[in-house]
Amino acid sequence: VVTPGTNMDIQALDESKNNYIMCIVYLADKYGISLADVSTGDYYVTEVDSERKLIDEINKFAPSEIVCNESFYMSGVDLEDMRHRLGITIYSLDAWYFSDETAETTLKGHFHVNSLEGLGLNDYAYGTIAAGALLKYLYETQKNSLEQISAIHPYTTGKFMVLDSSTRRNLELVETLREKAKRGSLLWVLDKTKTAMGARMLRSFVEQPLIEKEEIEGRLDAIEELMQRAIDREELREYLNPVYDLERLLTRITYQ
Repeated sequence: VVTPGTNMDIQALDESKNNYIMCIVYLADKYGISLADVSTGDYYVTEVDSERKLIDEINKFAPSEIVCNESFYMSGVDLEDMRHRLGITIYSLDAWYFSDETAETTLKGHFHVNSLEGLGLNDYAYGTIAAGALLKYLYETQKNSLEQISAIHPYTTGKFMVLDSSTRRNLELVETLREKAKRGSLLWVLDKTKTAMGARMLRSFVEQPLIEKEEIEGRLDAIEELMQRAIDREELREYLNPVYDLERLLTRITYQ
């Protein structure tokens, strides 16, 4: 079953960006969020405590599809704006997708673990429900074992700089203000990557600026080393040039 967030056609996907499907569960004034890109196997989970932070996450990842529980659908969040301005397909799933038991059973079964502790989900009660519901939905639509989703990555929104939608637009991070094109944006200036995987990683760096000093310095150290070793760098670029999009090709193999 092909949906906007589960499209596997390489010709239809932009190789420089992820095609995310997002699951949102709204319970007791908190939002559990889970994201997956079935074409690469990326799978994330987090939770936020306000509508503003939720909108920031949606703008950050720009999913092509959102599935949610009925409570979120009726919560007063401006869904029409998301549909028309961001072009996101949104619909609610049946309540049974969002039961604690379904989420836990689905996640344990998929990752072959006896407890969710090993997946680092202890502090993400609502996020776990969203992650389980999303995985269940993917099983229902994809009709296969989803072996490309081999890990789940919990993250806290406080790890990255918060950029609201107007800031993203005005800074022209990944697209220009008027033409909505990559050409002329910050990403266009920076993107000299040689592989589709590198292009997607660079885009995520630009869209999610780090704020922890240690991590920023670690990234700068890596850049400094490459800057100082020009010959090695050029050789690497040469070797990377013919490399195909391995993440998406491996997923196609998983899908047979």
